[in-house]
Order: sequence, then C-alpha cells, then structure tokens
Amino acid sequence: MEFVNTEQAAYWAGRAKSWSAQEAVHDRVIGPAGRMAMERLDPRPGQVLVDLGCGTGQTTVELARRVGPGGQVVGVDIAAAMFERARQHLGDAGVGNVELVHADVQSTNLGQGRFDGAYSRFGVMFFSDPVAAFSNVHASLKSGAALSFACWQPLQANDWMSVPAQAAIAVLDVVPEMPAPDAPGPFALAEPEAMRRVLDAAGFCDIDIAFHDDFLMAPETGISEMADAALQVGAVQRMLENADPKTVELARQAIVDALESRLVNAEVALSRAFLLVRAVA
Repeated sequence: MEFVNTEQAAYWAGRAKSWSAQEAVHDRVIGPAGRMAMERLDPRPGQVLVDLGCGTGQTTVELARRVGPGGQVVGVDIAAAMFERARQHLGDAGVGNVELVHADVQSTNLGQGRFDGAYSRFGVMFFSDPVAAFSNVHASLKSGAALSFACWQPLQANDWMSVPAQAAIAVLDVVPEMPAPDAPGPFALAEPEAMRRVLDAAGFCDIDIAFHDDFLMAPETGISEMADAALQVGAVQRMLENADPKTVELARQAIVDALESRLVNAEVALSRAFLLVRAVA
C-alpha cells in the first residue's frame, strides 16, 4: 500500500488521541454540516458507499444504518490510529456492514466502479494533490454516482476558529506562518471556483456548491471545553506545537477570556460558514 501524502499521514496520526478525546466538541462544530452533506448524498438501502476521511467513525455508523444490512460502507482514513475509536462506535451501534481501510486516497486503489456514492465530513481538504485524490475517488464510483462533502469557507468567515487564533496570537506575540491557499489544511477548498476546477479536472460533472452560514452557539458553561478544543486545531495548534505547559496555559486563558467577552445572555455566538458540495461521476 503506497502512501504519498506522508506529511498529512504523520500529522493525523499524531492528532488521533486528542481528536478522539475532544470528539463531542468537534461534533457540535461539524455535525450539522455533515448531516446536510449526507442528506444531499441521499443514501439508500442496499448501496455500497465510501466515507472519505472517516476518522473516529461517527459518520460511518450513520451511513451504515442508512444502507442497511444489505448494503456496505467502507470507511477510509490516512490515520489508522483513528480506527480504535471508530471500532468502539461500530460496536456500540451494533453495525457489521462496515470495512475500515487504512489508505491514502491520493494513491490507494479504492476499486474501479465499486461504489454507489462517496461522502465526506470535512475530510477532503488535506490532499497534497487534490486532482489526483479526487480522480481516484471518481474512478472508484459507478457512472452517475454522487460525491457529497462538506468543507469550510474561508477562515475570516469562521469565528469559531479565528477568535481563538487571534486571542492566542495577541498574548503570545507570535504570528504563525500561514499555509498557501491551496496547501493541505482546513481551508484548502474554501475558494469555490478553484474547487470547481479541481473536481472538473478529476472527471466530475454537475458540480453543485451551496453556501451555508450560521452561528455556533455555545453556553457559558461550555467555554472551558471550547478552549481546550481550540488548542488542538488550526493556527493555535501550530503555534503551540512545541510550547511548554506555561505557554499553553497562557494561550488557553487568553482564549477563555476572548470567548467570555462575547457572552450575551449566557451564550457565545460564533460564526460558522461552510460549503456543501455535490458532484456526479
């Protein structure tokens, strides 16, 4: 099995433990978008589907329920360490029609014309060669099958990530090096026309991109948990990668203070903006 996206493989392998620990918080942030993307895929009983970047398996379980015992779901992730938690979800849900595959979507043969649909909840923004990856997905789909996924709009439209980052930058007096717009990362597919060109080059047609903007509402009692989760993502995570515990706590307190400053009626409202993308093979 060949892995070419080695930097992301190492990154997500290192994140698996903390990602699993913060799973409930992450689900509050990305869960609604994932459900919308799944409705746009419209899974049917008996279908064979692939869950790209399945992570800890929450979406894989739901897809498996939708296709029923007569169908199958293949959950693919570049970090096998995520599968420990995924297997727990599968066991708790009592679903057996799932195969978990440790694979690099850019280079692993997923099968030719095997799937009735492909799905991803924020798992397709981390390819070092997105055309190669989406071409591979395209090859794995039956003719006329759909790809449906959610990805982020730009950082400035997402307070849930930018507010903690700005707070940490201010207190640490460090400006992290920002990746190139098309580099692997949360916002690699944030520019719709660039994404459309990638999907077109990969062989997809009938590309539909829907914008969704809302607010992530967090109770005052959840601020501490949100701050802990913020330390594990994006620019904040990069800034603190080699930091000592005192520096981490300094950044954490700055994030707590920033979130508390936005309290209205015991709630914090943070903008959340994502894209819902559907394309046909």
